[in-house]
Parts: sequence; structure tokens; C-alpha cells
Amino acid sequence: MLRTYPTTIGQGKPYHTLSKSVLPAPMTSSALFPLEGISFLKQELETASGYCRMARTLEPLAKKIFKGVLVAEFLGVAGAYVLFNKMDTSQDFRQTMSKKFPFILEVYYKSIEYSGMYGVRQQDQEKWLNNKSKDQSSRSASHLSCLRPVGGKKDEHTPL
Repeated sequence: MLRTYPTTIGQGKPYHTLSKSVLPAPMTSSALFPLEGISFLKQELETASGYCRMARTLEPLAKKIFKGVLVAEFLGVAGAYVLFNKMDTSQDFRQTMSKKFPFILEVYYKSIEYSGMYGVRQQDQEKWLNNKSKDQSSRSASHLSCLRPVGGKKDEHTPL
């Protein structure tokens, strides 16, 4: 069913059958800018609309780049948190980090000292020195076991 409009527009005829003389005139630039002195505004609007078209084409690329940067930042923060948590809970992991990545361990120590927790670095160094001295003493004891007399003869200086 075709839609009809009030009689003031076209005497009740369907819209598509109305003549051009009855339809309102399309808006032209002269209708928008009746004064000649304002024609520079027309040029400004046309150039601005050109920039808007260009901005619309760059919009999807900018969104993709922004999303990529956002995801990269999130992964970086999550990785730093996991690394800090692992170093905070495991002294053995801190020892591994001191051998492989000492600069990262230094950042860890400085961050916890900045937060007010002192003594972690000293505790780690004491434990690592004690472990090192125990390892060396056990190695030297195992090397001394090679020096037992051959043939099972007991030496008078060797305890039973």
C-alpha cells in the first residue's frame, strides 16, 4: 500500500507521483550561504569534510594499533607481576636469577628496599655463602675418601 501525504503537499497523491514543482527544492550551497562574503566558510567546510573522510579511513588502523599496544602493555605488567611474585616467594629462584639475570635481581632488591623491607639481600647472601661452604666441605670430604689405604689395612691413626 502506498503512503499518502496531507493535501497541502500534493492534494493527497502518493509521494512518488508528485511533480518536481510541488516537492521542496533541495538544499544548495547558495541556500546555506546566502551572502557572498561567507564563501570562505564553504571552502573550509569542504576541506574539513575531506579530512574527515581521510580520518575515517585511518580509524580502523588506529584502533588496531591501539589495541595491540594495550595488549602488549597488559602482557608486560602480567609478566612482571608473575616474575616478582616468584622471586618474592622462592629463595632458590632468586639464586637462579642471581646467576642468569643479576640485573633483574638487583631491580627486585631495590624495589623491596624502597617499599621498606630491608634484610632480604643479606639473608640471601648469607644462605648462599653457607650453601657454598657446605658444598665445598662435602666435596673436600669426598676427595679425602680417595686417600684411604689400599688393601683394607688399617692405619694406626685411622679410627675404628
